[in-house]
Amino acid sequence: MDSDGYIFASAPYFSGDVFFEWYGPTEEKSENPIGDRFLPYIEFKKLVSFREAISTLGLKTTHMTTKTDGDYALALKDSGNILFNSDQEFDALLGNLDSAISSLAKYKELEYIDLRFGNKIFYRYK
Repeated sequence: MDSDGYIFASAPYFSGDVFFEWYGPTEEKSENPIGDRFLPYIEFKKLVSFREAISTLGLKTTHMTTKTDGDYALALKDSGNILFNSDQEFDALLGNLDSAISSLAKYKELEYIDLRFGNKIFYRYK
């Protein structure tokens, strides 16, 4: 997939996390995704920017999974997922996440941080 979300070839096999990975149906929902976009261009670019902004908070991510109704799960390298919705303002999400990180950093086995409920942040440990 290129930087605009256009799928141009099958991914090669690599051990480890060489590339950031995207999971979910393509925009066209076809059996062979080559030639499709993963998501509409604007939404894909917003998600890429959000992921890059999260890295400035010191969080490393490995993959993103599309869920239903605009929900996404962004997998953290060490453990857990960040759950959010594409209808939310990403600046507000980043602010909420930044506030939560300092108190959550001491815990290692995080299952998820759920940012889908406005200023309320839910989290769960394994």
